[in-house]
Amino acid sequence: MKKKIDYGLKFYREVFKLDSLHFGYWDAPPEITLANLRVAQDKYIENLISLIPSSVKTILDVGCGTGPVAKKLEEKGYLVESVTPDESQGEVFRERNPDIELHLTRFEDYNTDKKYNLLLFAESFQYMNIDLVLGKSCMLLSDGGYLLISDYFRKSHAKYYKTCHVESDFLNMLKKYPLEILNVQDITEKVIPTLVLGSKVYNEYALPILEIISGYARSKFRIITRLLNFLFYFQLKKIDGYLYSRMQDKLNPEKFRKSVAYKVFLVKKI
Repeated sequence: MKKKIDYGLKFYREVFKLDSLHFGYWDAPPEITLANLRVAQDKYIENLISLIPSSVKTILDVGCGTGPVAKKLEEKGYLVESVTPDESQGEVFRERNPDIELHLTRFEDYNTDKKYNLLLFAESFQYMNIDLVLGKSCMLLSDGGYLLISDYFRKSHAKYYKTCHVESDFLNMLKKYPLEILNVQDITEKVIPTLVLGSKVYNEYALPILEIISGYARSKFRIITRLLNFLFYFQLKKIDGYLYSRMQDKLNPEKFRKSVAYKVFLVKKI
């Protein structure tokens, strides 16, 4: 079988030189640059670690990505295991964290008799069914164990950022389980500079490059271009809408502030 290549991951790592894929945490932000985004991503991990209760020793890093959080947790002396269903990310994870046990599976399908003091979801909670995740978490947590969930949530059921959960749905579902919120951080303003940077890079570099490539194709391959436009009109129109409208909306700081909140929840099993 031909090996699948995660080009998005390669782009972040090889072009932007980013080990992490999360928003970061801009503490009193300096100039908004790629270099400072790397600093912000390190601070994001530091902030998560600062919220871990002193009694915690064993941690399951759920949706671990390429492993920067797990690596830092291990360095801090925690006993860490990680879960990801992504083979490309798993390969990078194993290269950088050979001593950390990795489970290549969906969290919902992960089966073990082990119990953990803390389950960490760093921008991975949004990809899972709330009910299934909370139920599974209660099974895997030791008595008095914790969930640490760091992610962005919609403020309503509007379609903007529709891939993430609505906060009220999450809070209501929590009531179904023996779980109690101990602490909530709203770090929305700490992640906004990443959107500002993303918008700048997208509009000043990504879109012009796409337009140059498109213009070249139209001028050099006119007949093929016209044929493709005819055969795939609706698909291309959808892509065009995503590139010039939806993507710019998602990177708009004011729209994000209005419709989305980035929060960190520390939840205890009671």
